[in-house]
Amino acid sequence: MKSKVSKAAMTAMSVALALMMFAGCQKDEDGKNSGRDAFVGTYRETCTVRYWDGSEDTDHYNITITLSSANKNDIIITNILNEGAGVSVIAKVDGESFTIAQQTITIEGVGAGISGSGRRSGNTLHYSVMGSVTGIGQASFTCDAVKL
Repeated sequence: MKSKVSKAAMTAMSVALALMMFAGCQKDEDGKNSGRDAFVGTYRETCTVRYWDGSEDTDHYNITITLSSANKNDIIITNILNEGAGVSVIAKVDGESFTIAQQTITIEGVGAGISGSGRRSGNTLHYSVMGSVTGIGQASFTCDAVKL
């Protein structure tokens, strides 16, 4: 009798463990544990831009980060470089870091290439972006943002 109870208990524990492991893997497959959820929110940003002619400017504005439905590791950054709610880029999250692969955004009716990378530390983002407009030049942006 004792061995039947032990076998039944072991079987129940094995089934419970298997279910917990499956549930844990399911979250990863859905992207809920990819780390990107921690990026979601509105941030107050200070961004310093260095233009191709050597001049420099600093701006303060809000950006919004939402989850991409197209890829479980992507986030969408809206109002990037203070260009308005209609200007967004996609960034790929890897733990606390993110990468903005080369993309084209429209600034005042002109296409601009943009790419960069950054890191989240608690409620703060720090990232750098390079932007270029054909026929005009390049600019580098260094930005710090605090989640509101």
